[in-house]
Amino acid sequence: MRYYVIAGEASGDLQGRVLLDALRDADPAAVFRGIGGDKMESVGLESFARVEEMAYMGFEKILVQLPRLIQLQRRCRQDLLNFQPDALILIDSSGFNLPMLAFAHRRHIKVFYYIPPKVWAWGKFRVKRLRALTAIYSILPFEKQFFRQNGIRRVRYIGNPLYGLVAHYKATHSDSPKSVQGEVALLPGSRIQEVKSNAGVFAQIARAFPNVNFSVAGMRAIPDIYYTPLMLCPNVSLHYNQTYSLLASAKAAVVTVGTAVLEASLWHVPQVAYYRVTPFLMVMKTLFLLTPYVSLVNLIAGKSVIKEIVGVRPQLHALQGELQRLLNDQAYRKRIQKEYQKVNAKLQEPNGPQKAAEDLLKRIR
Repeated sequence: MRYYVIAGEASGDLQGRVLLDALRDADPAAVFRGIGGDKMESVGLESFARVEEMAYMGFEKILVQLPRLIQLQRRCRQDLLNFQPDALILIDSSGFNLPMLAFAHRRHIKVFYYIPPKVWAWGKFRVKRLRALTAIYSILPFEKQFFRQNGIRRVRYIGNPLYGLVAHYKATHSDSPKSVQGEVALLPGSRIQEVKSNAGVFAQIARAFPNVNFSVAGMRAIPDIYYTPLMLCPNVSLHYNQTYSLLASAKAAVVTVGTAVLEASLWHVPQVAYYRVTPFLMVMKTLFLLTPYVSLVNLIAGKSVIKEIVGVRPQLHALQGELQRLLNDQAYRKRIQKEYQKVNAKLQEPNGPQKAAEDLLKRIR
């Protein structure tokens, strides 16, 4: 079978690799093409475009990026038609992928969403657009009920691929010496805009703790210049594409809201979740956010497990105070780690990606 796959950012590339691996096992003759990165390319994706081309596509930047987005959409649509896939697989990135869903549906191409848009958080009006999907494969435990309550029944919760990725890393690296020795892990994000916004703030945090070693989870897709404020700190080291090695050694972490929050949970690292927004996005959050939390750990737990610091200003005092507590308050650390166990258990679903691959194949054969 022929599969056109679109992932719009680094986290989608990581999740997509797991699915493509499972599809290859279920369909040895599978041919993959689309938009991805190093991870998906490592399991056979032929990239029409790379995730880096979409790295600037933040919600608040949509007007600035609109001409480039439209041009990439047009090229992608034509490439999709030329490829003549048996299925289109969309991974997160609703801004780019929802128009692709509508386009493919009009041309009678079966479309599957792996990691659907977070319509439960904002923009609930988008639910009706998802009814054109052949199936949804959810990786968050509360999504299945939400979609069914909103008239979409072709939803399957497959567990979270991060659970398996972390478990596999632990199993295959248990005897390896730890290459990263930082006491505090700094995860400034996987998008250029996130790193650009967070690097200076994280650098100031490191300077406030001169006797603590900090390790930064860098992304190869992001130019070195954006990490410069961090590299000017004598107690900070930068490590590209070594997030798991970094978390394995960390005592605490400062994490940009996103997939990385769950990764820190799976490594049992007490963390503070940080999200710096523009004034425009802060207004949008106030007006339209439908959930009481922004971090996946708290959303899955249904309560506040880790502290979330969200705002337009850096809020350095709050960040430093919370990190101090994470490093020194043992009872607080143990309480967070105990709640992590409950959250992590909900992420486990044996052979989830394999079940998704098998279900997808049944629906297109």
